[in-house]
Amino acid sequence: MCSSHCRIKVQDKEYTVMWELAPMRAAQSNEQSVRNDEPVDNDDDDDEDDNEEAPDETITHCIPFKVLGTCYSRARQDALEEAFGYLYEHNRPVFVKLEAEPDNAFDMHAIAVYVMSSSNYEKVGYIARELTQFVHPLLQDPALEVSVQRIWFCTVFLQIGFYITISITKSGLWDRKVVRASSKVK
Repeated sequence: MCSSHCRIKVQDKEYTVMWELAPMRAAQSNEQSVRNDEPVDNDDDDDEDDNEEAPDETITHCIPFKVLGTCYSRARQDALEEAFGYLYEHNRPVFVKLEAEPDNAFDMHAIAVYVMSSSNYEKVGYIARELTQFVHPLLQDPALEVSVQRIWFCTVFLQIGFYITISITKSGLWDRKVVRASSKVK
């Protein structure tokens, strides 16, 4: 859903310019949102959290996830380069989806990250292995939102290529282990 737009006329042709897109679910409800930029209690005591009440389902919690394996193949780099162009050069949204890969030879719990290219979704990497246990139960949740937080090109020695960070928003609060891991994501 577009929440900010205007109409312009260029050479006798009318255009609608959209600059702020929001998911329909979030735009239609007055949900309280918990963002990653709020202070996080990094207390290493997990014992006191084991008996917490169930999280309030009206809360949505959005945190960043670094996508691993983006430099594994030229096809992944090409897909990220195209997505980078859409996002930063053409100011267009880049759509993301997550898919479980139970037949993955290295990790039967792997979750692949795909970005929309000009023709279809292209695999660009994976969610970190230690976090897949928290994301797997959410894959069938229609309220799960996945979006691109940032795509960048890195030129540091031995890290040359495109990289991506995604944001995953879910109903209720994320586990403290996931929040701690996300606090290290840039």
